Amino acid sequence: MIPLAPRKAPLLPRLILLSLLATSILSFVGVFCTWVSLFTHFQLYFCVFWLLALGTLCLSPRWRGSFWRPGRIFGAGVLSLLAHLSLLAGLWQGPALPSLRNTQSLDVVWFNMKFEEPSLRRLEQILDPDPPDILAVCEIGRNVEIQLPGFPYQLRSPKHDILILSRFPLSHKQLLPIPNGGREQPTAKLQVGPYPLTLVALHLRQPVYPVHFAEMRQAKATAKNSSNCLLLGDFNSTPWAAPFRQLCADAGLQHGRQGQGLLNSWALDRCHILALPIDHMLYKGNLQLLSFETLPWIGSDHRPIRGRFLVGRKKSG
Repeated sequence: MIPLAPRKAPLLPRLILLSLLATSILSFVGVFCTWVSLFTHFQLYFCVFWLLALGTLCLSPRWRGSFWRPGRIFGAGVLSLLAHLSLLAGLWQGPALPSLRNTQSLDVVWFNMKFEEPSLRRLEQILDPDPPDILAVCEIGRNVEIQLPGFPYQLRSPKHDILILSRFPLSHKQLLPIPNGGREQPTAKLQVGPYPLTLVALHLRQPVYPVHFAEMRQAKATAKNSSNCLLLGDFNSTPWAAPFRQLCADAGLQHGRQGQGLLNSWALDRCHILALPIDHMLYKGNLQLLSFETLPWIGSDHRPIRGRFLVGRKKSG
């Protein structure tokens, strides 16, 4: 009688687990290294994938039989999951708040409307009872106008469909060019009461394009040259990616989600499953964030974001 050859363990579970582990490691490296930072944006996805993989490993003997030491694989998965969760949990750690006096309030809204005019009209209805001081919109289209009254000052980038509307006078208005196909960055100065503020609206290219990093560098240069600065827009970057972290660190910027949590603002699908936080408000100087929130999904693949600030002077002593 010829003995039966031992049945080979299935290869697919090993490929899935090893691929997941490799991309997880790249996502952690991308927190510090720009050139693999693309993997870093998907921390929430990694958490879900690891939960599914670990659950399958526990419940499926066939999966466990694919590994020589499944306990070690399970342990590596648990450590990876905890590491991803720790990056997410960092958004609940609040920044140090400056102590200000003689403060003025500043209310700002940003929205990537994705060329969906009904979404813009819905946003106007939401804001009508309590309009902001500054409303910035991108992908608005050249022939679309804001109908919400009370914004006499504006700066528009027709080339890249970005519009800033303000209740405060805007001066030193510029459309800063970015070479090699980058999106220009509308920049202006305004007075919030007696306090000067540099305002920049951004719609960065996706991080698969090298020009994304040039746009980050231009934003960093603008912020570094300003004592009080507010950058708002669609950065096409999550807070964990190395270029975003370097922008904040090198220019002394804080971002609105610090202490607030995920507040995801962009989703791949209409059901908004596993959305990502890529729309931001970054600020520096004598600004104190009072609140940061995402407004409802209103048709675009992005949610509007709203930040309320105090602008003032630092208390002496």
